[in-house]
Amino acid sequence: MLATVGGMGRAGEVVVLVDRGGRVVDATPSARSAFGAKAVGLRCSDVVGVKRPDGTTPCSGLCTPMLVSARDALVTLGEIDGKPRRVTCTAMFEHTVVRIETPETPAVTEPSPRERDVLGAVSRGLTTRLAAEELGMRYATARTHLENVRARLGVKTTAEAVRLAIRQGWIQK
Repeated sequence: MLATVGGMGRAGEVVVLVDRGGRVVDATPSARSAFGAKAVGLRCSDVVGVKRPDGTTPCSGLCTPMLVSARDALVTLGEIDGKPRRVTCTAMFEHTVVRIETPETPAVTEPSPRERDVLGAVSRGLTTRLAAEELGMRYATARTHLENVRARLGVKTTAEAVRLAIRQGWIQK
């Protein structure tokens, strides 16, 4: 099934497909190797079990309905079995595709306090320039903070960094 769902599950990728009830309905060979052949049929939260740095988990039986209705994705930086992982859950039709990757950086590190300040200001709709003015710093400094946090979190856009920071609890919505 994974081979037909939007090209998901290329060789070597750890990917599982989850139904609206939160159960794993298919898995790539790499996922079956990582989680065991009996993963299919189990609840995704029991199979993947990602933990954020603060020990909480974003997983619940409501992930798929929420993501499908919002046509959204959820990215979590955390640990699975004590190893750093980036888990991306993406709505696809009536299922959720869960991709587990090893991040390029060995440890999940949260933004510095100043980076969190800039992300928080941008999350409220301020431009980088206005965020810099509000925080009493130069525009170039604010821009550098955003570049550094995007690189640290492994995301391409500031919007992705803000979304991830909110979901991780590093900044308030």
